[in-house]
Amino acid sequence: MATTSPSHTDKTRDSSAPSEALQRGPGRLLTIPEVAEWLGVSKGWVYDHVTRKQPRLPCIRFGELTRFRQADIERFIEEHGGGRNGS
Repeated sequence: MATTSPSHTDKTRDSSAPSEALQRGPGRLLTIPEVAEWLGVSKGWVYDHVTRKQPRLPCIRFGELTRFRQADIERFIEEHGGGRNGS
């Protein structure tokens, strides 16, 4: 019997779509580590682009907590995913 390796499909995953772990429910707010994983960047990069660097990541603040709407991150990818600008 031939079987396919699940790790092979993970390597070909579309980076513009959130991982299965992120798709837990409509309207669920994402954390900094989840957005970092989705974008393929460090948590520090996400924090920097929430607080001071351009382009700014849209976020929701609850005191010390920072959360993200999936639709806002998808829009960010569409607007800024076309090429590298050195930021």
